[in-house]
Amino acid sequence: MLAYVVSVPTEYREVTDPDGRFSIHDVPLGTYRLRVWHPLSSQVDQEVRVDSEMGPLNITLELED
Repeated sequence: MLAYVVSVPTEYREVTDPDGRFSIHDVPLGTYRLRVWHPLSSQVDQEVRVDSEMGPLNITLELED
């Protein structure tokens, strides 16, 4: 058996769907730290600015063997 537990101090988090997509709704305007994690990839950690003209944000993870 294998399990992953991730505790985050925010209500703005999500789990991907089977296609690897996710949406986080109703995030207030501002600048945030975005962290994306997968057990077979390096973590993505970047600053993201949410504004009234923001469209989709595409993130690509490179899986490691």
